[in-house]
Amino acid sequence: MAEAYVSVVIPAYNAAHTIEATLSSVYSQNMDRIQIIVVDDGSLDNTYRIATEFAQKDSQGKTFIIVKQENRGVSAARNTGIDLAKGKYLFFLDSDDLLEPDCLSELCEEAELTNSEIVMCGFDEVGENGTVLTPFEQHYRFPNKGIDGTKLLKLLLKKSTKIWTSSAIYSSSLIEQSRLRFTEGAKFGEDQEFIFKAVFNARRTSCLEKTLSHYVIRERSTMRSRGLSHFHYVASMLRVHNYLVKSGSSEEILSLIRKSKIPEAYMDVFALLVRGGNNMEMLDILHRHKAIRKQISNTSIMVDSLMWLKSVLLLYAPKIMYSYWQKTNQ
Repeated sequence: MAEAYVSVVIPAYNAAHTIEATLSSVYSQNMDRIQIIVVDDGSLDNTYRIATEFAQKDSQGKTFIIVKQENRGVSAARNTGIDLAKGKYLFFLDSDDLLEPDCLSELCEEAELTNSEIVMCGFDEVGENGTVLTPFEQHYRFPNKGIDGTKLLKLLLKKSTKIWTSSAIYSSSLIEQSRLRFTEGAKFGEDQEFIFKAVFNARRTSCLEKTLSHYVIRERSTMRSRGLSHFHYVASMLRVHNYLVKSGSSEEILSLIRKSKIPEAYMDVFALLVRGGNNMEMLDILHRHKAIRKQISNTSIMVDSLMWLKSVLLLYAPKIMYSYWQKTNQ
């Protein structure tokens, strides 16, 4: 384990109220040789100062790189971090999320023991006060150890399991050899896009059957904001499909994306727009768009029966779906 070395990339934008706790959770990891890279993406608050002052702590085997760049979005910030990373493994952590003290050591140890290019763990969704809102095992199961990337990708697309931005480490050589970067300019779905592409290219993956990271749900988070920019999520899934086509993916995987993931992306966006109080006339125009209707109509009952039912209702009884979305957070 002594030779394992991990770079933690933390993009930050106006994170003055959370960055110190996030950095503390990395600083408190029970391993050394951790490179902590904070990329301040043009913050207008004290994020950069707080991160810089934190970096003055006694290193305890950790090294810090704190950089500030003009505001270009989270993908650009993560890409800057990748370019600066020197570790054998890469780990991405958002500036308001937290890790268990043994998260990185256990992930790196598993990667070394199994020669895996990606190692995932469980994660819980927690409130700002630390209360667990959604345990990982409530909706997902842990995949088998030692499976290749295509098998893991199928499980991800079938929603049997899930990798969150901060619940896996990646071999740096995998990222470089696959020439993977986050899509700059994408506002939503860019993390899933990166994860799906990385998993597809992995020869071997592994899993730790325990929860080691915490996704903090905040009332004012970006994903809870409203607007047509959420269609970036659909674009991300379309890019995944096109990437896999060019990479020679199996028809089974491509079908899962076309018949489940892309329609699901549309459903998520429409639900966000409705719950945001947007004009129903605008939403009616959107759901009547020929290209959108065609992609939603691809939903297969054999792939995802619930998504198929929602797609049918949206296409042929939109008022029912609008009413449902207004009353629920599902």
